[in-house]
Amino acid sequence: MSLQEMIEISHVANYQLLESESGSLHTNRGAAGTITISLPVNADMGIYYRFHVAANKVLRIGANGSIIRYISGLCDSYIWADAIGEYIMLVSNGFGEWYPLGKDGVWTVVFL
Repeated sequence: MSLQEMIEISHVANYQLLESESGSLHTNRGAAGTITISLPVNADMGIYYRFHVAANKVLRIGANGSIIRYISGLCDSYIWADAIGEYIMLVSNGFGEWYPLGKDGVWTVVFL
């Protein structure tokens, strides 16, 4: 999917991602408070999503039974950011793990 074809989906409430949305950009534009966007469980290898903080509210990305491999360790709960412009892209390895392929800003890791 090229940048010109990228689909932006703004969320104002918690949301469960679908594999069919792979390649899309998810934001918290218009959110009045904290929202959590949950990754799909057992996603196929190569499924990926982009996340962008578009409101000065907390945007959480929930592991949802998966593991997010992050610089500071494994995340089994969620990662979050809250400043406009923070960005991360996560890709599935097909074995219940998600890897960041790029990021900007500070994403905090929360463990269960």
